Amino acid sequence: MEKKTTVTKTFLVENVGGARFQMNATVSGPFRIVSGGSYSLEPRTVAVVTIAYTPSGAPIDKEMVLCTGAGGARVVVMGRLSTGSPSDVNPWKLMSPHDLNESE
Repeated sequence: MEKKTTVTKTFLVENVGGARFQMNATVSGPFRIVSGGSYSLEPRTVAVVTIAYTPSGAPIDKEMVLCTGAGGARVVVMGRLSTGSPSDVNPWKLMSPHDLNESE
């Protein structure tokens, strides 16, 4: 993907508990929260968090999305500049922290 191109992805946060809780999601650049950064989740409901990515110019960008509240959660986001290949349809992805450790 070109340096000035911005793409978005979403992930879900689910309240599997029995009580309502407040959560906040944060991430550092070159990623940013577009929507769903702050939410109140009733029991057995889901919130959608949308993150935008604009490449920094580095070959690979990796950051951790931190979700606070109710024990918290972490989601790793990783993006890369395009090599110009048609295979670069999906220039970034969401990963678990475990996947990130294995890829380094």
